Amino acid sequence: MKIASVDHAYYIDNSREIIKATLTLDGHGSPSECTINKYNGANKLNPDWERIFELYGETAIIKSTSVIIKRGADDRERKHIEGKLTYEREQQFILTEAKYKIYDNPLFKKIKSIKNKRRLRKARNDFEVLIYAAALFGDVLYNEHKSD
Repeated sequence: MKIASVDHAYYIDNSREIIKATLTLDGHGSPSECTINKYNGANKLNPDWERIFELYGETAIIKSTSVIIKRGADDRERKHIEGKLTYEREQQFILTEAKYKIYDNPLFKKIKSIKNKRRLRKARNDFEVLIYAAALFGDVLYNEHKSD
């Protein structure tokens, strides 16, 4: 059967020897997605390959290929950003939970330094939270031990 029309065609390999296309064949009304190799089994040029170039054109195939590549790159970037945002949200949640546990500690209420409490509140990562909490609790415990 002969190819009647080509709706969409693009290269799916770097060597430009395989095309994926939406084709309509003579005698069949519904389009089908097909993969066409440049050469048939006998290393001769595939007649369907020639027909696709005749109907669709090489510049259109190259343009479609670049759109497909860009769309794929956009999808990868979007997935990367979404994954990164999910990770950042998770880290922010863990950081907030750690701060709440420190605030709920009875020793925290004994801390008089508003400046140091503010530092703990504004800590941007778990390492800062750990350092500020250790310093604040260390001062409180030292002052309690000193007064005994």
